[in-house]
Amino acid sequence: NALGSETEYINNATYNFPTSGTVYGFYFLGTRDYVNVYHNTVHLDVQLAGTKYAFYATTAPNNHTLKNNIFSVQGPGTGSKYCIYISATSTSFVSDYNDFYMGGTGGTVNNVGYWTAARTNLAAWQTATSQDANSLSVNPEFLAVNDFRTNSIALYQMGTPIPGISTDIFGTPRNANNPCLGAFEYTLYLRSEEHTSELQSRITIS
Repeated sequence: NALGSETEYINNATYNFPTSGTVYGFYFLGTRDYVNVYHNTVHLDVQLAGTKYAFYATTAPNNHTLKNNIFSVQGPGTGSKYCIYISATSTSFVSDYNDFYMGGTGGTVNNVGYWTAARTNLAAWQTATSQDANSLSVNPEFLAVNDFRTNSIALYQMGTPIPGISTDIFGTPRNANNPCLGAFEYTLYLRSEEHTSELQSRITIS
């Protein structure tokens, strides 16, 4: 690949891995260059033992760009778990405006990421990588067990516009200025006075 001819992964929803052993949401193997990963939703509901990675890359992620994705790992299964695991570093790696949610409750290794070493939470990942300044680590609040749309106030319109991406996985138009994270663009349905107040507060602050 080359600049202007990147391999791109856009508007994918990856979920339902009811298995033990090692599981990968995204798995990038071997030498790669110029890869864009935009607006994807990856959810691993870990019920059984095994190592789980929402995003995994071997070798250096040279000229890889990750933006507007949701990488969620949840569940009681034991074993090592990571939202994002990069086995080798790169100075041309770019990552921002993502949600890395580690909600695993089983076992003792539940990390947001790996970059030269395990990074327990988003702050540690940001410090190690100097990336993801605008990223979040919040529960995406999926609508149902097999429905990975979200009604999360915290994630609502928290993405950044990417040229050429104007619709979501269903063809729904994306907000041109503040798209939602993940594969699904959505309208926020306020569920309580508390949520209404939270949204109004965020709008006022911004």
